[in-house]
Amino acid sequence: MESRGNFEGLIAQLIATNQAQQVRHEQQMEGQQVRHDQLMAEQQQHTAVMRAELQQLITAQEAQAAANLVRRADPAWLVACGAKETNGE
Repeated sequence: MESRGNFEGLIAQLIATNQAQQVRHEQQMEGQQVRHDQLMAEQQQHTAVMRAELQQLITAQEAQAAANLVRRADPAWLVACGAKETNGE
């Protein structure tokens, strides 16, 4: 009978140890998921900033290209198109 009690005690101890390990594992997994979510949010924010900066560069380049075209255009053509100023006038 005593060996049966020891055996049941060992089983109970193994079950408790297993449950504690499972809880620790779940906590670690939750921590990893939180960190993953944080990293994904940071990456999305960084991507949005980079996209906005790129759009500003594209807009600036387009404006510069348009200004270059106007500078090289025939003044008579600009007047015909309704431009108010030609050659800095």
